[in-house]
Parts: sequence; C-alpha cells; structure tokens
Amino acid sequence: MDETKSENAPLTQAQVQQRITELTALIKTAEKLAPYDKNDFNIAMLLWAQIAAIPPDARHQLLDTLGPRWVGRCVRVWTT
Repeated sequence: MDETKSENAPLTQAQVQQRITELTALIKTAEKLAPYDKNDFNIAMLLWAQIAAIPPDARHQLLDTLGPRWVGRCVRVWTT
C-alpha cells in the first residue's frame, strides 16, 4: 500500500489494478506460504486486509481476474 497518500484519497485506476495484481499473486501462492503450524500465521487475515485495501466499487475486478477456481481456493484457505 502506498503510505505517502492519505487513507481517504481516491486511488487511481492504475493503483487499483496494482493492488488487484498483488492480491491475485498472494492468493495464487497462499497455500505455499502457509506455515506448518496454522496458529503461527493466519493467511486469511492477510488476504482480508488486502481485499479491504481495494475500493468496494472495484472489488468485482478481483473476481473477474481470479475466476471461479481461485475463488474456491480462497474459501478453502479461509475455512482451514
């Protein structure tokens, strides 16, 4: 996240797309990043924080980018 901008400043389309790209990469590698002891690190919390960084009106772009297979994988990560 760009710390130099105000929390309330609107994001440009390029910034939104960058956040979606970063989140997509994180989702696609989440299972590999998970530690052996799930109590040490909660990947779902990290994913939710990244989703929250994307403006609500742009989150549909994340679903379009991921597709159903990866959305299903997110559900598995969040429920384990």
